[in-house]
Amino acid sequence: MRKRYIAVSLPALVGLLLAAFAYFAPNTGVTGTGAALLTLLGALGVTLGALLAAAPAVRGGLLGALVSLVAVGALLTALAAFFLMQYGCTIAMVLTFAGVIAAAVISWRDSQ
Repeated sequence: MRKRYIAVSLPALVGLLLAAFAYFAPNTGVTGTGAALLTLLGALGVTLGALLAAAPAVRGGLLGALVSLVAVGALLTALAAFFLMQYGCTIAMVLTFAGVIAAAVISWRDSQ
């Protein structure tokens, strides 16, 4: 179990909860819109990807591809949340991106 990626999934989970609130709660300004739904789905994908990266069965090139997808997904979800003026979700996704990059660099450094 890679604990670094479990720690990365925590801000991703916060972003997922904030995106769900923006989509489902009344009077958020983006309630029920397609853009809010895409942000919610992006946050869900980033959260699941971060949790999947923690599994020991995922290694080698597959782990590298998964980490890359999670990083890109976190950045794009942060951008979508920024355009929706959902700044809490934006901050959570930026923290997720930073955590994924830090976890990947630490893992790479430990393998040297």
